[in-house]
Amino acid sequence: MIVFGVFLASIFVQLMYHLFLFSRLAFYKKEEDSQNKYFEKSIPVSIVVCCKNEIANINKLVSILIKQEYADFEIIFIDDFSTDGTYEALSDIKNEQIRLFQYKKKLEGKKELLQFGISQAKYDWILVCDADCIPSSSQWIKKMTSEIKNQEIEIVLGYAPFYDTNSFINAFSRYENFMTGIFYLSMALSKRAYMGVGRNMLFSKSLYLSVIEKVLNINTISGDDDLFINNASNRINTRICVETDSFVFSASKENIYDFIIQKKRHISTGYHYSIDEVIVLSAYPLSLILLCISLVCILFCFKTLILISCMLLFAYLTSSMLIKTYCAEKLNFKSKYPVLFLDILFLCYQILLHPLYLIKKNKQW
Repeated sequence: MIVFGVFLASIFVQLMYHLFLFSRLAFYKKEEDSQNKYFEKSIPVSIVVCCKNEIANINKLVSILIKQEYADFEIIFIDDFSTDGTYEALSDIKNEQIRLFQYKKKLEGKKELLQFGISQAKYDWILVCDADCIPSSSQWIKKMTSEIKNQEIEIVLGYAPFYDTNSFINAFSRYENFMTGIFYLSMALSKRAYMGVGRNMLFSKSLYLSVIEKVLNINTISGDDDLFINNASNRINTRICVETDSFVFSASKENIYDFIIQKKRHISTGYHYSIDEVIVLSAYPLSLILLCISLVCILFCFKTLILISCMLLFAYLTSSMLIKTYCAEKLNFKSKYPVLFLDILFLCYQILLHPLYLIKKNKQW
């Protein structure tokens, strides 16, 4: 009966996640107001982009940024001494909205570059993305700033999906990114924001500068986004924007090695989350693992419990798939692979995730 108890507890925990956390995103509706009532006119925005050897992407990014349908904004590029002509290509662009800097950093990663870029910004609202990203529309700035409803709001978390390239690694990368989005957006809606993605965030410059020294002192290569949110967000200053026109797209990793290196880097930041955040994030995969193990034990060793176990499993799968379907509509996620199949792969990925980090710490940006 201990096995059945573990099975019941696991299903209960999973249902709590889906019905009381993920449902916040699944059924989220933006406040119905045609325009921002807090600001009488558009707030000035500084777009800050760090780049290193992005000659293949930079012209495409610039072309969509300068076409943003927004009244007052500047674009700041901070080049990490590129060797492929990125700096020269940006220097050749004649546009008074663009400001270009090169910065010699002392720390690994882009946290120091970003700090420098933000310190140079003329405006108090900062919108960030990466040089290999593309905003989905000319409404990007407008949609993100429309979430600033009152003077208490200092952070707007956006969503940054991957392009669909029809490869299997890409399909799994997009699903892993989708699940990450469900977590951090749902947590933000529950007033417990713990992370954002540096490919699409809007925040106050003054708020950023008030916590960045603490973030820089944390010895990780990454963390320019989630550790900043971890230290700066509170129960009232954070909102989300999940309108399709506010999405920022980028390419996913297309081979296993690059994907693992990227995820190992992301894991290194997770170890600096608070204990309660680690518990919330860990309980989901742990309960899913225990659910699978206990179910297998019941099927092979406790045949009298098979019927009721299958009924409970069906109820859980139905509700969880329904919630994920609504979340997928919100985040415009589509896949040719069944969600249940991707869920099983995601479970295996979660099991291997932390041991991969322990093998060898990554030193790449």
